[in-house]
Amino acid sequence: MFWVDNLWTDERDGTLVANPSHSPEHGEYSLGCSTVQAMIAEIFDIVIKASEDLGKDTKEVADVHVVGKIDQEIYQCITNDIVTDEVIITVNPQLLAMMGLQDFLRIVGKIKKRINPKLEVAGILLTMCESRTTLCKVLTEEVTGSFQGKIKVFDTRIPATVKVGESIYYNMPIAQYSKKASAGIAYRKFAKEIIAYEG
Repeated sequence: MFWVDNLWTDERDGTLVANPSHSPEHGEYSLGCSTVQAMIAEIFDIVIKASEDLGKDTKEVADVHVVGKIDQEIYQCITNDIVTDEVIITVNPQLLAMMGLQDFLRIVGKIKKRINPKLEVAGILLTMCESRTTLCKVLTEEVTGSFQGKIKVFDTRIPATVKVGESIYYNMPIAQYSKKASAGIAYRKFAKEIIAYEG
């Protein structure tokens, strides 16, 4: 299987990660983006369950069992990363990211069922928004319409800006790297929206 052969060991903690992976926040070259990790975990879970149902245990399935520790690691990673029992899903209004949103929501559902029954989706935050493009406008409207009354789509939109990429390169928070960057201003606006939403 592709992912059995192409996961990298993260030197920071020894976990297996997708490299590179696409992050809605950091762009195309991120190490172990949670969305990608979650989808890989789902693939491994399906392969293992299918082999059990069919009563077949091949070398490829054995490899998945060995590498499949990523399954529990990603669930643990996601649940440990949230301070409360809520998760905010960041979405880049691009077609592939939109398709992955439903997969991510299924992963959240599995975490809720298996690990944390209190886990809820606080809302969806649209990031890296190119507000001038028609595609961004169409997909933003699609997200808002699809989840209206089900999952909150936050009013704040985080714009795409080169300053975010630069701040990551220099290992600095965007607010520290450039106080006037539109993305940093949007994140501060989002913080206020969250405070108002949580009451």
